[in-house]
Amino acid sequence: GFTMRDLLELLRNGYVDDEPEYNADKQEYKYKITKSVDSVRTAAAITVIVSDKKLLVVTIMWKMF
Repeated sequence: GFTMRDLLELLRNGYVDDEPEYNADKQEYKYKITKSVDSVRTAAAITVIVSDKKLLVVTIMWKMF
């Protein structure tokens, strides 16, 4: 599983993987942030910016290659 420390490391040092999705009804952007952990695994977090000062983490997962 992931710890809060893992999530913070991912958010601080990861990168936006794809173009953000914009929800015009809610005026929110959704991003996928990824960070390579080792030669086999990449961690990914789906996040939504819900206001100027709030970030909602929808999920965090492993991407295997």
